[in-house]
Amino acid sequence: MKKLLFVLLAGLFVFSSCQPSAENYIGDMKDLIEEVMEEGGDYTAEQWEKVSQEFEKLVQKAQELENLTDEQKKEILKLQAKFNGAAVKKGFDKLMKDAGKELEKAGEAIEGFLEGLKEEE
Repeated sequence: MKKLLFVLLAGLFVFSSCQPSAENYIGDMKDLIEEVMEEGGDYTAEQWEKVSQEFEKLVQKAQELENLTDEQKKEILKLQAKFNGAAVKKGFDKLMKDAGKELEKAGEAIEGFLEGLKEEE
């Protein structure tokens, strides 16, 4: 009888430890935000789409959990805002890099154009 009780309790512990928790999802969201902060400036549009979908799935799964505390709900909202802010910042950084490259190309083209005008004189 004691063995059966032990097996049942052990099984319950293993089952409950395998269940996703809000803290697990929050930790995964934090990890994903950290990844975006480090590497997001080099993401392609397809990579942004993939990481955004992954983040939204984490948020949705966390919000579907029962018994979320008010603190956990606030943390999830905060992480959503942080992710969006990181996405905007990294997207803007990439836009500025790309614009800088295009301006450099345009500058070279203008320089060549001006040299061409000077040679005709």
